[in-house]
Amino acid sequence: MKILYVIHSFPPFHWRGTEVYALELAGAMAASHEAHVFYLRDDPEARAVTLEHDAFRDLPVHRARMRINPADPETYFFHAAQEGAFSELLNSLRPDVVHFVYYTGGLSLKLPRLAGRSGARVLLTVTDFSGLCPRGQLLDDEGVRCRGPREGLRCVPCLFKQTALTKQPWLDYLLREYAPLKLAPAGSGRELGLMRRRLDAVRAAFGQAELVIYPNANAMRLYHGSGVKAPRERVMDYGIDTAPFREHRKSAAAFARIGFIGQLLPHKGLHVLARALSGLTGEWKLIIHGSLDDPGAREYYESLELDPERAEFRGTFPFERMNRVLEGIDVLVAPSLWDENCPLIVKYALATGTFAVLADQPGMVADRSGIRRARFFKPGDAEALRDALKEAMERSQAPAGPALNEALESRAIIDIKDQAAELEKIYKGGAEK
Repeated sequence: MKILYVIHSFPPFHWRGTEVYALELAGAMAASHEAHVFYLRDDPEARAVTLEHDAFRDLPVHRARMRINPADPETYFFHAAQEGAFSELLNSLRPDVVHFVYYTGGLSLKLPRLAGRSGARVLLTVTDFSGLCPRGQLLDDEGVRCRGPREGLRCVPCLFKQTALTKQPWLDYLLREYAPLKLAPAGSGRELGLMRRRLDAVRAAFGQAELVIYPNANAMRLYHGSGVKAPRERVMDYGIDTAPFREHRKSAAAFARIGFIGQLLPHKGLHVLARALSGLTGEWKLIIHGSLDDPGAREYYESLELDPERAEFRGTFPFERMNRVLEGIDVLVAPSLWDENCPLIVKYALATGTFAVLADQPGMVADRSGIRRARFFKPGDAEALRDALKEAMERSQAPAGPALNEALESRAIIDIKDQAAELEKIYKGGAEK
């Protein structure tokens, strides 16, 4: 069986959760089948789209080298030349299955339709809310939780900094939020028309997919709440490669090591952790891993004004060092302010017995029943986080025991090989009705 995985970016250029999941899933599937990867490679100097063929870790990869410009939403959402390169690959490769591990982020929203027309079975995995929200997290431009696009009406002022239906801001707000949607035709503005075309393309992709996979029930609920549904859907948490964590051993330290690993942007909530730590007693040190290269990241991090005596910024690290990095962390904190979608870093904490302090977001984990070494706190509440940290610092000193085996047996985490075997059945037999 020939399987093509599609994603917006891929290692070695990007190593975030979705990219790592795609890499590990394709690698696990390649043990029994012919697995390929298609992704985009941003080249600001590119004048056209060039399809390049390469390999990464013995996986055949096909990348469309092109200029990716989020500031031009028209070509960011719909890109004819990229569609042509993808069609060229489909014609030459003839995959049996095309699995979109990501379907936005610069990927033309018409790609799922092209994959379906090729005769391949098409699957979509949801990893965030980008199908509903161009920003991806269902947070508006001020970081406030959004209730959904409302047919694009809420997206126009958020993305374009302008009114959607009328030039009067107060009237525009009332119409966006309360007027019947039929009173706001798609032709009432170029920006609104583009947002509706985008939403229509997402609905079309979901509607013709063999199966749409959500990481948790909350993600499915939010998509359904905005009228984005698929004929065949299921919830399936992400698998991880557990092999690197089988020999995990914590290194010794005279103080509690509190770790943050993630994007240095407001929606990940590092500022909440900073406020919580300002009143935390005892012997501890904050270890921060993340990149300052993201737009706004450096300014955000510097605004936290962390105590250099108790906080150490260590930047990014090669993904292969994840186990080693966690050996030097006693308490992992995920203080996210958005709903999250089962972040992999939390799974790595569970696999290693690292005590996890997690914002009580509905999508933080798929199933809490098998989680033993974790404490949840009210999102955004620094005092509640401080209390959780006090407990975590005490409990983190207890021996973790065979954490990986316990996490696997309880289904708190799923090994990527087991998930590949489950997906193989779906690829061969079609989605469950």
